[in-house]
Amino acid sequence: MATTVPTTNRHLLSGVEVLAEVLLARRALDERDGLDTATFVSGYPGSPLGTFDLALERLGDRLAEARIHHQPGLNEELAAASVWGSQMGQAVPYVGIDGVAGAWYGKGPGLDRCGDVLKHANYMGSGPGGGAVLFVGDDPTAKSSTLPYDTNLALADAGVPVLVPADQQDLFDLGVEAFRLSRFCGSWVGVRIVTAVADGIGTVDTDIARFPSGDPEVLVDGQPWRHEPLGRILGSDIDYTLRASPNHHRALMSMANLVLKTRNSKPPGAKRARRRRMSWSAMTRFVGPTAALFHSGASKSSMETKVGSPPVVRRMSCA
Repeated sequence: MATTVPTTNRHLLSGVEVLAEVLLARRALDERDGLDTATFVSGYPGSPLGTFDLALERLGDRLAEARIHHQPGLNEELAAASVWGSQMGQAVPYVGIDGVAGAWYGKGPGLDRCGDVLKHANYMGSGPGGGAVLFVGDDPTAKSSTLPYDTNLALADAGVPVLVPADQQDLFDLGVEAFRLSRFCGSWVGVRIVTAVADGIGTVDTDIARFPSGDPEVLVDGQPWRHEPLGRILGSDIDYTLRASPNHHRALMSMANLVLKTRNSKPPGAKRARRRRMSWSAMTRFVGPTAALFHSGASKSSMETKVGSPPVVRRMSCA
């Protein structure tokens, strides 16, 4: 009696090599779903991810075939800014491609210097058909670093969800899901890779058939969730905000900023908000009562406030 041996794609890989396989699998999953996407990768080599750039080079022709472009960064911050640029397809539409995923890599101290870029990039969100993932190397025992460090707080401060793989198989699975999560929810996603996982070796199943197709069904305020990339950093452009994503938390934040700016509990955008089915009652819960800070007297702006001049706190209510 003949027996059928299940076919799997099992490989003996180090943690750093797994990251390269994650990028290939991400592209293969999109191809399976009928999407033609590319990946932009940038970062700065630092232990425990110091050899990731070499692992990418060893892919050879597979790198170009999977439309993966690796541009090493001069430093971690510039690399993060470059990856952020890959997610701006809403402002500058992609040509001949359905989307671009972005991947940043570096170690903990390098992430610290990326705070400004990371907060702005995460606030804008991932691009259409894209997704942005931070591969962060953590060295909690200072095996190859001058100081031990932990990047959980830095990522949380930027509002970035964090996935922490326990081994090489976990790294592959969570790495693939990180891109899917980022594209679906719009947030950048961090994958925290400790030294033992990056340097260790394990057997990894890279078969993409284990991953489901499509996105999960999620309802927000009774409406199907769909991430709407805004393509810009929101300010007072309330008209664009309400047209782009009327029920999104960024629309509420933009309305809150307009309330504070105009000192009007129901600014001009309120009528549009109701037309666009944004809950004004939810808006009032979000904004008010709000404590607005205004500097007193001769000061024209917060930049010109004299030392020792206390701000005047005024209570505003949206009721």
